[in-house]
Amino acid sequence: MDFDAEFDAIRRDISQGKTSEVSAKISGIAGQSSDPFVIIKCISLLKTVNENSAAEELAGLLLKSAGSDPETVIQSASALRILGFPSHALELLNSLEKNDAVLRESAQCFVSLGDYRSALSELDMIADKTAEDSCLIVNSLSALDQCESAVSEASALLVKYPDFYGAKTAYVSSLIRGGREKEATRYVRSLLKDKSADSNALAGYLMWILGNTKSAGAYASRAVQKDNRHIGGMEILGLSLAARGETDKARIVAGAINEIQPGHASAVKILDYCNSAEKSRERNRASQYIIAFGYGTAAMIISSIYVYRLFDEFDYSFDLCDGLTFLHSPNGFGKSTIMRMLYCALKGDMKSLSEIPFERMDVSFADGKNLILEKESDAFLAQVQKNDLETRVTPDELASLCDVTYIPPERLMIKKKDGHLAPALESYAQELYERIQYSKGRSELDLSSYKKTGMTDSELDSKFREIKSKLDFIRDAGLEPVIPSGYRVPPSRYEISVKKEEYEILAAALADYASENYSLAESIVIFKDVINDVLIGKTLEISDSGKMMIVLKNGNSLLLSKLSSGEKQMMIMFFRLLFQTRPDSLVIIDEPEISLHITWQQKLGKVLSDICRVRNIQIVAATHSPQVIHDMWDNARELKLENA
Repeated sequence: MDFDAEFDAIRRDISQGKTSEVSAKISGIAGQSSDPFVIIKCISLLKTVNENSAAEELAGLLLKSAGSDPETVIQSASALRILGFPSHALELLNSLEKNDAVLRESAQCFVSLGDYRSALSELDMIADKTAEDSCLIVNSLSALDQCESAVSEASALLVKYPDFYGAKTAYVSSLIRGGREKEATRYVRSLLKDKSADSNALAGYLMWILGNTKSAGAYASRAVQKDNRHIGGMEILGLSLAARGETDKARIVAGAINEIQPGHASAVKILDYCNSAEKSRERNRASQYIIAFGYGTAAMIISSIYVYRLFDEFDYSFDLCDGLTFLHSPNGFGKSTIMRMLYCALKGDMKSLSEIPFERMDVSFADGKNLILEKESDAFLAQVQKNDLETRVTPDELASLCDVTYIPPERLMIKKKDGHLAPALESYAQELYERIQYSKGRSELDLSSYKKTGMTDSELDSKFREIKSKLDFIRDAGLEPVIPSGYRVPPSRYEISVKKEEYEILAAALADYASENYSLAESIVIFKDVINDVLIGKTLEISDSGKMMIVLKNGNSLLLSKLSSGEKQMMIMFFRLLFQTRPDSLVIIDEPEISLHITWQQKLGKVLSDICRVRNIQIVAATHSPQVIHDMWDNARELKLENA
């Protein structure tokens, strides 16, 4: 039965993005045919729309449909291997007597499975070896870390086939695997003098396995411009596009390869990379969605505050912004008192709250909850209301509603655990030193506690790129993990292919290290940037050991205690915001303008707003200064007597 019309219709649906019913149509065709080549087409289309489970079921069906004709079995096995089912392919091949064609295909299946010793055993039995067979020998030797033998074989191959592109890539990859990157680069540069499609494609291949996606794509593009049927150049171009997130363009390149050589492994490789890249982006989008909408976090945004009979006289109501809100009024209106009331309520500090004269306070949250505090004789009734249902809560339950930090006007001195007062800035400097020392003490990676994760090569490559960017940022803060010897971060794609399990384990360990240290590193970098933006004639530096230092222009150091009051105020306020405040929490700052020059006050609002965004916190700042509010009056709320 001829299914060409049905296949053409399915391809049109896929090209137009109509993939919802494609899987059922393909399975329907497969159910009507016992022709192995029809089933192979169905598997290929299912892989194209990322229906891998259905494709694997058909791959199992093909084992029964391939028949006994050796040529048909070998072609079916080759198709299964290319489509990502090398184990099924080997099952088919086991039914045949071994000849050069069967041995050759078996060797490629073993390479796909990572069993390079078996691949070499099969290749050794081939009587009439081709150039492609020799390339496979080189790559298998490299994968087994027999690098000198691989380079020797590749050199001999180049002498025999000087114009064969596969021989050139085998030689380059064997040099890279043997740690001879400079030699590989010199070789590729020597070939680039002719500006041919081959030399540009080879340069793209070198850049790709070294992890330089942008340069790889540029060289590959030149190769394809010179020869629009150069499959090596097209493969690197497609992979580079997919790595940059341009998967639609990458799929077009894969389609062009398929037009030149239907079912070519390079087309399948590009499509697999596209699918992995798209899955990774979906996971990232999902996590961003979760963060943006607060699911899975303890974030509790306060939307409004109502206070009744403050000082037995005033009633106030005002709403808050999601990020930064300024609360202002003349002296004596009660804004600092309201800030203390809010802090005490959210800490469950009923004793301190009872000392403030007021009758009731309502705190409304963005999720629809309302916290109601009412005086009953000498005590307070605390209730949480939602959907008209009221539940009485204890002080401990109040403290769990919302994480809150209070930065009072009297912030130059702090009370230590033993009760005595100490200079805040010196205490915070010691706290930072201890945190950095703790982090440095945990820089050794314990790989023994991790297991392989089952990532594909492309997913692992993408994961290492993500980890590398985080580690670079962490390194800027003076922190760095100790990478075990024999590993490189990020690894080349070739290294991933030959040491897959080891690099999966390393990626998991580094991901945990980055997760544990990124917030501290971010705080260090932002803290230094904010403070150095306002300091004049001096610079804040943090030594490798974690010591906070002030360095003058002449190179001399200045004790923290010798800083001006305004400089101390800035450092204390932002230390508390960055190092002592959790994400998804509320921060109350009373009189942030204390001792600050007008130019510093004018910068304050934007920096506070940026920190709200970066750390996903809500800040309420009570201020007397219009300079602090500056050009952010949309974020300002005034306590007015006419509302009393």
